[in-house]
Amino acid sequence: MKRSGLISLTMLICSLVLACGSSDTPAPTSTHGGKVLLATYMVGSDLESRHNLATKDMMDMIHGYTQLGTLDRDGLEVLVAFGGSVKPTWNGVRYTDMSCMIQDSADGVFGNDDCYSHTALFTRAGLEEMSDKTTLIHFLNTIQAMAPDYDTVFVNFWNHGNGFKGYGYDENFDLRRLTIAEIVEAFAETGFRPDIIGFDACLMASAEVYAHLHPHADYLVASEEVEPGHGWDYSLLLSNYTADVPELAKRVVDTFIDSPSHNSTKGKTLSVVDTAAYPAFHAGLDDLSLYLQVAANSHFPKLIKSAYLAEKYGDDMSMDLKHFLELFSSVLTDWPALSAKIDGVLADLDATVIYAREDGSRPSANGISVFAMNEEIWTGGAYDLTNSISANWYDFVSDLITHDDEDVLAPVVTTEAPAACGKDSGTAGKCYRIEDDFAVKSAYGILALPIIGNNRYKVLTRTPLERISNEYFYLEAFNRDVLEVCSGSVDCFHADSWTEIDRGQYKFLAIVDGQYANVTVRFADRIYLDHWVAGMYDPDSGTHPKDDGILEPGDGLTPFQQIVYYYVPAEGDSGSWAYSENTLSPYFHFWEGLSPVFRLVDGDHEALEYLIVQDAQGNIGLYDTAGEEVPTGPQSIY
Repeated sequence: MKRSGLISLTMLICSLVLACGSSDTPAPTSTHGGKVLLATYMVGSDLESRHNLATKDMMDMIHGYTQLGTLDRDGLEVLVAFGGSVKPTWNGVRYTDMSCMIQDSADGVFGNDDCYSHTALFTRAGLEEMSDKTTLIHFLNTIQAMAPDYDTVFVNFWNHGNGFKGYGYDENFDLRRLTIAEIVEAFAETGFRPDIIGFDACLMASAEVYAHLHPHADYLVASEEVEPGHGWDYSLLLSNYTADVPELAKRVVDTFIDSPSHNSTKGKTLSVVDTAAYPAFHAGLDDLSLYLQVAANSHFPKLIKSAYLAEKYGDDMSMDLKHFLELFSSVLTDWPALSAKIDGVLADLDATVIYAREDGSRPSANGISVFAMNEEIWTGGAYDLTNSISANWYDFVSDLITHDDEDVLAPVVTTEAPAACGKDSGTAGKCYRIEDDFAVKSAYGILALPIIGNNRYKVLTRTPLERISNEYFYLEAFNRDVLEVCSGSVDCFHADSWTEIDRGQYKFLAIVDGQYANVTVRFADRIYLDHWVAGMYDPDSGTHPKDDGILEPGDGLTPFQQIVYYYVPAEGDSGSWAYSENTLSPYFHFWEGLSPVFRLVDGDHEALEYLIVQDAQGNIGLYDTAGEEVPTGPQSIY
């Protein structure tokens, strides 16, 4: 390998200050068409501290590299800046090339060797925060110093992604993340423009992200959807690398989607954007925004329905741009000029996204997403002019979300045969037709267990209905198993409203010794296997996660509850339901010497089951699961 295992400080200073060039003696060219540098900015965060996923991907990089022949290894270098996790040896940031990575991998732990070219351990008063722009700038300068020796340079960002909200959570610094603006500023201030910028992170194939980032690379690679925890397949990618820039970007997509080790996970999307074509697409979308601002008033029902029907990603944070525009265009029959504008943008979009694939679970993923007109995110202020696509697009979003219409009617629910939802006749779930004069925004099935006295019920599960089509929705039969937590063998309580059931993992939100936390319990044939507590930083109270991440004897729990009131009908009156605000259960203590015990019990068959449906204007309908409307009480349902 031409690069040594340790990037010398002398060379780094020379490269940064004097702009030293590459050696006059060329190295042999690999059979992969040239020399490639893959530089990964790996913010470990909880992905590493709780799941060792960063370590796994570094091991995969080593495996892929070692599959290559000697000549091909000489054509590939890997540089990883890793840190950002509370896990020992992951505090601060360390730089490793492939030689050092292999050397340090012998014990399965990265960060405990002395071969690193750059090491800045974490301290509150000093370096180095991976979610700080200056740390990223240092890494980009390091890559830029190395770049003259390589034909192709690929800068990859590894960690949690959150689209226009930003990227990269450093556990040591209150889970702060890099904003898109800070990432763009880092590239602009260094003047470094790699061939490819990629995000092995969730939700980053966003028009809002690309609007600001596209001038800083030739190609962009990212996912519209939330990525599975395993991320990309670096073993396949490195063992099949190429110096051909667009082909290398496409191989990232193919190895991610086609990896045999990824067959069991769904929701995989990945696409490649040619930034040379992006300005024309962006200009067309900006111009289209002016027309859409007018349409927000004149064609509001069609626009908002298209937004709610478009394929969504990240818990309705974003939607596929092409799918949204195609849906709106398909119902736009009275405005030829606007239809032509949409067609032009779609053509530019197709020229910009040169490669896009999904694993079959996201059929309308076309490569670039946009903000999904999510009113909750909008109200919270997370989407604003600084991270929008453009001022014109932001004005369109504002007009659409804040549109004041005369829609005062809630959606109407009727039951249908399972076949209407494409289900077998013997299915235990139920099919519903939900009609609204504008658009159905959301539909949830609620299961609530009774609380003694006062006709109160606590919500056990809140399950979104599967949207089959514009008007047809399907609700799976409720799983009524209840997770209980006990101090020793007695004094048990339910996990309450925030229980989620997903592939055998049972979760509930709680406060652990005053700190917000997730408690996860895994069962196999109803046998307790493991549990942990993962704290979340609360900026209002300044609390931080539990350091050890374990629920232990002596800890206290105060679970959340969401209460439903059912008013029994008096003579001549009808009953009604309403939500209260979220409440807290009584404090529950795991006595010293008594470990927490988790167990499953059969759910109460007296539970309430009902539907909550909401339209684009916030009108709410409340129905039982037989499709009968239930009058709402004086309290707000949400």
